[in-house]
Amino acid sequence: MKTISSRNYLSSMRVHFVPIVVWLGTALIVVALFAHRTRRYEVAGVAQGQVHQIAATCTGRLESVSVELFDRVGKGQVLAVVNGLLPDEPTKAELEAKLAALQASIAQIAAESKAARAEYVAQVDSDKTEWVADGRSFATDASGAELRVLELTTEIETDQALADELDVAIKRFIVGGSLSDGNDVAVYDLQLLKAQQATIAKTIEHNKRARERLQREVKASIARESEFKGKHEPHLGTSDQDVEGIITKQTEVLEREKDVLLAQLASLEERESLELKSPIDGVIIPIPGNSNEVDLRRPGENVLRRAGEVVSPGEPIFAVAQTEPSDIIVYVNERQLGRVREGTAVKIVRNAEPAQIAKSRVTYVSPVVERIPERLWINPTIPQWGRAVLIGVPPGLKLISGELVGIRGL
Repeated sequence: MKTISSRNYLSSMRVHFVPIVVWLGTALIVVALFAHRTRRYEVAGVAQGQVHQIAATCTGRLESVSVELFDRVGKGQVLAVVNGLLPDEPTKAELEAKLAALQASIAQIAAESKAARAEYVAQVDSDKTEWVADGRSFATDASGAELRVLELTTEIETDQALADELDVAIKRFIVGGSLSDGNDVAVYDLQLLKAQQATIAKTIEHNKRARERLQREVKASIARESEFKGKHEPHLGTSDQDVEGIITKQTEVLEREKDVLLAQLASLEERESLELKSPIDGVIIPIPGNSNEVDLRRPGENVLRRAGEVVSPGEPIFAVAQTEPSDIIVYVNERQLGRVREGTAVKIVRNAEPAQIAKSRVTYVSPVVERIPERLWINPTIPQWGRAVLIGVPPGLKLISGELVGIRGL
C-alpha cells in the first residue's frame, strides 16, 4: 500500500482549497454589493427630458438652417426657414392679379345693378304718377256725383217743406168757408194754390228720379275707381326680384372664387417663408432614427439637415432636447403595485459624482403593465414587465437625460 506523505497531502489540499476560497470570496462580494445596492435604493430609474423633432408641415426646400449640432437654443427661436412653393404653383403676383380682376368684376356688377335698379324704380315712380293722374278723374266723377246728390236732396227737402205749407193753406182756405159765398176770387186763389202744389209735387218727383240716377252713378264711379286702383297700379314686380336674385347669385359665385384666391394667397405667404421655431429651451441633438436603420446609415446621415435639401411633411430636420430632465421614469413590479400612487414620497439617489440625494414625489402612475426597457433588466437575457411611474426632478438636482439613478421609497 502506497503511503502519502503529510507534505504531499497538504500540498494537494492547498491546490483544491484555493479556488474554493476564491469562489466563495467572489460570491460574498456579489452578495455584499447587492445588499449595498438594496440598502441604497430599491428601484433604478432613468432621467428623461423632452425631445422634440422639428419638421416641416409641407414639402419644401430648406432655405436656411441657423443652428449647428449641440447648439443651445431658446423657446421660440427660429431654427430654420423652409420654402414650400411648388415649381408649377401660381406666383403671388398672378394670384393678386386674379384677385384684383375678381374684385373689379364684383364692383362692376354692383354698380350696374345699382344703376339698373335706380332706372327701374324711377320708371315705376313715373308710371305711378301717371296712374294717380288717371285715377283722379274717377275720383272727380264720384265726388261730383255725390255733390249733385246732396244738392238734389236739399232741393227735394225744400220743395217738400213748401208743398206741406201749401197743403196746410189749402185746407185752411176750404175750412174757412170762403167758397160758400160764390166768390170767384176765392175760387181762383184756391185753384192757384192747387196748381202750385201740383207743380212742386212734379218737381219733387223729378228730383227724386234724378237723385236715384246720380246715386247709381256714384256707386258705379266708386267701383270703376276701385277696379282701376286694383288692376293698374304700377309697382316693383316679381321680374325685378328675379333680376336681383340672378345678380345676387352671380355675386356669390364671384365672392366664393375670391375666398379661394385669398386662401391660396394666405397659404402661399405662409409656405413661402415657413419659420420652424424651437418649442422649448434645449440643445440641438442628432435626429433619432429607427433601430433597424442604424446599420444602413452613412457618416453624417440623420444628424442635421442642411440648407438646400428637400424635406417632406413630417420628416424630421433636427431634434431639440430639453437641457435638464424634468422627470424620472421607473418601473415597479407586481409586488409593489399596491404601494405606489400619485403623491408617494421618494428619495432620488444620484450615484455619479457629485453624489446627491433629493426628496421628491410620484407625479404619475401608468394604468397598465408594460415591458420594461432592456437597460433596466436585472438579467439582460430575461425580459421584465412592470408599471411605469413618473417622479418629478426637484429643483437643484443636476441630472443628465438618460442618466441612471436610484429611487428609495417604492
